[in-house]
Amino acid sequence: MAKATTKKTAASSGDVEKKSPLRSAAGSGSPKEKAAGAASKKRGGSPTHPKPAARATTKRGRNAPEEESQEDGNSMEVDGVPAALSSQETNGDSQSAPVKRSRRVKPAFTLEPRYTQPGNVFVFGQNDCGQLGVGETEDNVRKPRMIKEDGFDELDVVAVFAGGMHCIALTQDGKLWSWGCNDEKALGRSGEEDRPARVEGLDNEFIVQVACADSATAALTREGRLYAWGSFRTGNGIFGFSADQKTGTIIQIQDKPVLVDALKDKHIVDVDAGVNHFVAIDDAGKVYTWGDYEQNQLGRKPSPRHPVFAALTPRPANYRSKKFSKAFCGAFHTFLVNDKDCYTFGLNNYGQLGVGERE
Repeated sequence: MAKATTKKTAASSGDVEKKSPLRSAAGSGSPKEKAAGAASKKRGGSPTHPKPAARATTKRGRNAPEEESQEDGNSMEVDGVPAALSSQETNGDSQSAPVKRSRRVKPAFTLEPRYTQPGNVFVFGQNDCGQLGVGETEDNVRKPRMIKEDGFDELDVVAVFAGGMHCIALTQDGKLWSWGCNDEKALGRSGEEDRPARVEGLDNEFIVQVACADSATAALTREGRLYAWGSFRTGNGIFGFSADQKTGTIIQIQDKPVLVDALKDKHIVDVDAGVNHFVAIDDAGKVYTWGDYEQNQLGRKPSPRHPVFAALTPRPANYRSKKFSKAFCGAFHTFLVNDKDCYTFGLNNYGQLGVGERE
């Protein structure tokens, strides 16, 4: 197992106290409206009256909502399209000057980092597949040992996440480091497995959360994008990683991080993993599940015609009328939480669902 500690006090894996939270600042300004009107006298004649200001109209669709200039708590003002025109006569010619007005736009979606306090990483336990990240010196480490390989102790690690036989470390700058068993490519990279190295393909992303399954990994970015890699396994071997909707084929193993295609248009706010399934929640409170379904851990029944294909495609669980904010997974079961209730589904042979009976 892997454990992250702060440089002063020990902390559990994947949950570190705040030290210096990241701050962001945003500023907005309102545009100024100007209007000018003037009249000139014709040479040698009577004065002319100024022409009334021309008013511009913007074509709208039948169902297009009217734009409003009032501010609210969820909007920012930016320069909009010309809203009015004023005329000015110069030497008898009329010239129109556009006047801008504001319109509302939605602010950018951003998730705040959940882990900000850096610390050192200590590990102990079995090391037969390099899952401790200390090299191949010992197969069993009985006392906590700090990972120092390749200068890893100099990184600002803020959280550690453990899968079946691999670990992912998250640094303060939103980057990922991995080590351990890479048979199904859960490390998201090539190279040595028994010591930490950077996960590939995420250089332009800031990661805020990670979920590790037995042989697969998911990473959530600050902008709500979800990446995943590796593979799901069952007792019969490899179950698959994802379903290609364009070709109708199953991708067995994904060796590098890829954007979860079915959720690319969603703003994901939370993700968790069981042994062989993922659960994600978007900013509307909708729950999506995918992976192995044999113990009902997905909260939905895949199509009987193509069950594997349907199970490997992220789709809403059977709680579409409810909204949730957090997901928690056991090995083969799932918990969904909102402000009032906790819902659960999956394997219950030991009463792990907490519903008062075994199923």
